[in-house]
Amino acid sequence: MKRILVIEDDAVTQKLLQELLESEGYEVIIASDGSLGANFATHFKPDLILCDISMPGFDGWQVLWFVKKFKVAAPLIFLSGKAAPDDIKKGIDMGASAYITKPYSRTELLGEIKNLLISNTQKTLNITPSSNQR
Repeated sequence: MKRILVIEDDAVTQKLLQELLESEGYEVIIASDGSLGANFATHFKPDLILCDISMPGFDGWQVLWFVKKFKVAAPLIFLSGKAAPDDIKKGIDMGASAYITKPYSRTELLGEIKNLLISNTQKTLNITPSSNQR
């Protein structure tokens, strides 16, 4: 079972994401702030991280910096209300695997999660599409 770390300070959003992801068969770990989320990213070794940006204290930008600095292998998807092109560019330039703006659809979110989990598994196993055709 794939493990997803959700770093989100809004309790309603936490609950909705947890219910959605668990209904799809994922194990979900919730961190209610960025500092706790960064700690959980190294401790629980998630397969994927969903992270809000605007949180009090340790924000999503700092979480991404931490994840990169400590070489956490999990792809990180920003889920944010910050929809300005400069914010999206900053997230991708800093190394986020994806940036999804709120509100988002269930299909959009689950599709991105599945694609990144497949891609990350292939990288871990060192599989390329052409290596299966030899």
